[in-house]
Parts: sequence; C-alpha cells; structure tokens
Amino acid sequence: MATIYADELVRQRAGRNLQPHEWHGKVREIKYDFAALPAGNVGDVLVLGRLLKDERILLGAEWHSAGGAGTFHIGTYAIAADGISLGAVITAAQFVNGASNAVSAAPLLWPLTTATFPNFIATADVFLAITNVGTAFTTAARFTGSVLIVGD
Repeated sequence: MATIYADELVRQRAGRNLQPHEWHGKVREIKYDFAALPAGNVGDVLVLGRLLKDERILLGAEWHSAGGAGTFHIGTYAIAADGISLGAVITAAQFVNGASNAVSAAPLLWPLTTATFPNFIATADVFLAITNVGTAFTTAARFTGSVLIVGD
C-alpha cells in the first residue's frame, strides 16, 4: 500500500516555501452588484473587482435576472497605466467553463474551467469582468455575486 502526498506537501516536506495561496493566507471577498442595467450592447464590460498579483480564486458565485436574450463571459482584463481604468482583455472566457453563458442560466458557480481551476493564480493585478458577447441583453438585468480569493 502506497502513501502519496499532494504536490504542496511534497514541496513542504522537502523544505521548500509555499506561496500563501497554496498553504495558508488570507481569504477576502470581492462583492459586486449592478442593480439596474439597461438592455446593453455586445461588447459591454461589467467590471466586478480587482484581483491582486499572486491571488488565487477559490470560488465565485454569479446571480442575475433573466435579461431577456443575452450571453456573457467572465474573464480578466488588464489594468490601464493610470492604475484604475480598464485595459485590454487578457482572457474574456476564462471562467465558468470558458464558454458563453446565457443570462437565463442562474446561478453560476465559478471557476469551473478545467484549464484554470483550481490553479488560476494572477500573475499581475487584473480586473475581473463580465463581457456581453454574442447576443446583447434585450431587457434590463441585475447582476450580483461574490468571489472568494486567497492571498498573502
């Protein structure tokens, strides 16, 4: 019978330091609420909050009203040189299976993309954002949710 240790424990047992998001660290929450969004356009971006370098997303939950027709992605954007404005898209469809999500399908739990979960770690400060893609929201919608993040 074999004893097999998780990768993090292997590194710790070998005397290597672990990053805070791997072993301990502080959990914080990004909460967001867009109370009364009008019908939108394809390409509209809803900025949820800021993820700091070396933080890891544990779990996100997204709730929204129907919004009529409409699809969206949840992903990451760069932070502009001024430090407070939205920059270029990094990966638009990064979370929730990396696919378009219908506004009629709520709630959503994320990250669920196998390419990012559970190892999505921010390599720089980024914004988390919802991008209206494919089909614009045809009626007013409300988006609300929270994201649990661990860091130092």
